[in-house]
Amino acid sequence: MKRKHSIIKRPLTTQGWANVGVCNRWTAVYLGRGWVLTAAHVGVSNITLEGTKYAADIKSQKRVLNPDETETDLMLFRIDPVPDLPPVELSAETPIIGSEIILVGSGLGRGRKDDRTRPCRLLVAKASSQALGYEYGV
Repeated sequence: MKRKHSIIKRPLTTQGWANVGVCNRWTAVYLGRGWVLTAAHVGVSNITLEGTKYAADIKSQKRVLNPDETETDLMLFRIDPVPDLPPVELSAETPIIGSEIILVGSGLGRGRKDDRTRPCRLLVAKASSQALGYEYGV
């Protein structure tokens, strides 16, 4: 059964798009202070932000863990040099069900599986207790 996301129809801000880049032909987000966040299955590699390539520090990679110490599909790593971009503001709280959330990526449902040029898209949706990250855009 496919889950539907409630898409909010309104003008979207462009703030933060400069921090969205490409790593191993997939999406990665520059968080600030030299740190990048991507899916662990994407892996650690150089990242391109606004046409500029930044070198990944392979030794800096850190897998993000759940509170029970199991692994998530998220990976952090450092890049050099540090881009002149503002840090991304992240919430430390779980979103309230029904509140607006912003999802950015070029994952599932972005075109043919073998097409690595799929566009990165932004979706403003309602937080749900049933939506899983890998189902974004389904």
